[in-house]
Amino acid sequence: MTMREHGAGGLMIFQHGDFAEAWTRFRRSSEEFYGGQRYSVEVVGGLSEARPVTVVCCAPRAHDEQLAPGLRSIGLLRDQAYDFARLRALTAEIAPALGICRAVARPALAAMLGRGVPVLPLLADGLENDGLRALWRNLRLARLLMHPLVPGVCNHSLNATRSLHRAIRYPRARLAPWDWAPLEADAAPRRAPPAGRPFTIFYAGAIVEAKGVGDCLAALALLRGRGIDVRMSFAGRGEVEAMQAQARRLGVAELATFLGPRPSAEVQAMMRSHDAVAVPSRRSYPEGLPKTLLEGLAARGATIVSDHPAFADRVRDGRDVAMFAGGDPAALADAVARLRADPALYETLSRAAPAALARMYVGMRWHRAIELFLEDPRNRSRWVQAHSLVEVEKRLAAG
Repeated sequence: MTMREHGAGGLMIFQHGDFAEAWTRFRRSSEEFYGGQRYSVEVVGGLSEARPVTVVCCAPRAHDEQLAPGLRSIGLLRDQAYDFARLRALTAEIAPALGICRAVARPALAAMLGRGVPVLPLLADGLENDGLRALWRNLRLARLLMHPLVPGVCNHSLNATRSLHRAIRYPRARLAPWDWAPLEADAAPRRAPPAGRPFTIFYAGAIVEAKGVGDCLAALALLRGRGIDVRMSFAGRGEVEAMQAQARRLGVAELATFLGPRPSAEVQAMMRSHDAVAVPSRRSYPEGLPKTLLEGLAARGATIVSDHPAFADRVRDGRDVAMFAGGDPAALADAVARLRADPALYETLSRAAPAALARMYVGMRWHRAIELFLEDPRNRSRWVQAHSLVEVEKRLAAG
């Protein structure tokens, strides 16, 4: 079915992040601040060659910019980006034929569906019913996701996709996992760092409590108290000043370096120059599958991860990663101390990393989910079922 058969409008995409800023930056250089950013921006830009594309962003700055013929970016501050009346009016002005929602954003979904627009939720979030408020929010989301104009839901990675079935009983046959393009692991395993120098750990991501940054600082203080010399570097935006103040209160300011945002290539290089990569997300954080986990495995040092439900059963403690109870600084300190004291464990994790990385990829590629939706937004060919959680789990069970 062609776009003309859907009407005169083009494609509306709702997402987080300043699309216009990223588009403009990539026109000047290849610098990206997280893995897959340039790829996703260029996929969206490429769609505008066949249809008008408007990206509506929940962004740190308000803007309305025509980036290229057929490609427009509208930035809304958060209070407007989640205001149903504002989004309904904006959707009426854009008059899209099709929609993609890249966030768990009920107002954006409702605004597009209310105008009779087929919408693909293309998410990167796990759902948990952790409290009555979350349960109520998830039940309201479920009603929208079962709308006849939603062909199914694509979500990043296996466990985040499973979480939608667990939290809202969304049908497994209407859930389809997606993944980024596979990373290549470094060819050679790494040796354990020598005992005579500090053990170094690298973190990349949002600098916020929910991602476990405060837990890392508390663990550094505990390790110092045990006489274990550990240094940690943090790359990313967020509550940097608050975390620096917390490091000072804990007496570990000189052990924790906050680097600010760094280009993706530099992040990957720093993963290789540090002894370990930490992915310390608390269980409450709505992870899909952190790219830093994949990049940490690709770097082939040791990867230290929390038991977050997005990945807890996809990597094995002591065989692929060093795992600890999320939100527990003492458990994190124990995991680091165990790695530091056991060179054989460190080298086991390094040797196992390529196989662990390969097991992470189970779904279709992100751009392919978009292509299939644009070709068949009402799922008449049953493309969702062909790539669904049901089929993926059958394949995994068969080995």
